[in-house]
Amino acid sequence: VPQLSLRLGSKLRHSHIQEGNDVYFECNIRAAPWVTEIRWWFEGKEIHTNTSAGVIVSNQSLVLQRVQRLQRGRYTCSAVNTEGEGESNSVHLRVQYAPVCKPGQKILYGAARHESVKIYCEVEADPPEVNFRWGFNSSGEQMEIMNHVTEGSTSVATYMPRTEFDYGALFCWARNSVGTQLEPCTFTIIPAGPPDSVKNCTVMNVTEDSIKVDCVEGYDGGLLQHFILEIHDTIQHKLKANISNAWPSFTAKRLPSGSSFLIVIYAANTKGRSKGVALTATTLSLPESMNRLGRGNVWQLSFSPVLAVLIAIVFALVVIAFVIVIVMKFKSSSARLRNERAKNRNMKDKTTIAIRKSVDEICDVCTCGGDQDDKCPDIIPANCPPHPVFSTLQHPRRVRVLPPHAIRSNDDINTHQHTDV
Repeated sequence: VPQLSLRLGSKLRHSHIQEGNDVYFECNIRAAPWVTEIRWWFEGKEIHTNTSAGVIVSNQSLVLQRVQRLQRGRYTCSAVNTEGEGESNSVHLRVQYAPVCKPGQKILYGAARHESVKIYCEVEADPPEVNFRWGFNSSGEQMEIMNHVTEGSTSVATYMPRTEFDYGALFCWARNSVGTQLEPCTFTIIPAGPPDSVKNCTVMNVTEDSIKVDCVEGYDGGLLQHFILEIHDTIQHKLKANISNAWPSFTAKRLPSGSSFLIVIYAANTKGRSKGVALTATTLSLPESMNRLGRGNVWQLSFSPVLAVLIAIVFALVVIAFVIVIVMKFKSSSARLRNERAKNRNMKDKTTIAIRKSVDEICDVCTCGGDQDDKCPDIIPANCPPHPVFSTLQHPRRVRVLPPHAIRSNDDINTHQHTDV
């Protein structure tokens, strides 16, 4: 696998490379077999030859012509042979440059007459040790401002307009060991006043009890501003929320559900407040049977007249269905009981008929004595001849025949009779 070593050109001093100098790198390679491809990298991105940008790639060398501060960073080289790919050590290129204004600074300041205002000027530089100079230009007149302090790469100037001619442009220059800032940082001083209205307001994240509103701030009038949101109930005409914030972003909570609101947002500073920006929004409706209470997750049931009527109808239907089921079960039980009684009655009738037939047969073979006219009285006389039915009786002289309903069959007569002694 190739072994690589990267370094700056031998005639270059790393600590003295400044913006506008030419820089070149050398990639030393040890490999067997020799490499078939060499590539160059800047901050992980491959570098290709670009003569218009002053970048020249030539095998084991990389040349950067008129190097700029944007070309600061890590450089590496890599090579490939049949054994694999090797990568060199990284070399950090430092490019020193004269101060330049840091982007994104506040450039517009407002101040009333005889009111001091602090103006901040921040620059980028390498080396970062810088000195500042301030100047004022109004109506073609230029003067130097001496009341300023330096904190690292930032300078703070204190300025007080006294007349209408003291409003205009302030300039800030910085200087380091490389040189003086070519283009000064420019700041505009205007009479202070109320802030401008917020812009691009949007209602978002609407829920059952909250509304979120985001806006873009306008000019602050030259003073520190804050933002206010008011929410008015459009039906009750009452103020539901009043929220202040350092940024034009608000979230109003604990609002009634399913309600429409008029939302007004405005900015304010010590000089007054801006015109309001009006929006409308409606919170989402909860299900008709639910209302949220308080901060927690407590819910209360509430019924509208229509919902109450529907619930009453459903309840009545359920009760009727329950009664019908009970009645049907009762009727089914009664019918089953009647069938069982009928079966028992039929069985008894059959048993009675069988017993009577047996008794008649017995009486037919008996010669009854006495004055009784009936053929076979309940008391069987002793002079009747023995019959198999009475063969087991111990006292055959007087026998009482059991009633028919107490005997199930002819064979049971022997076990269900008794004698009168």
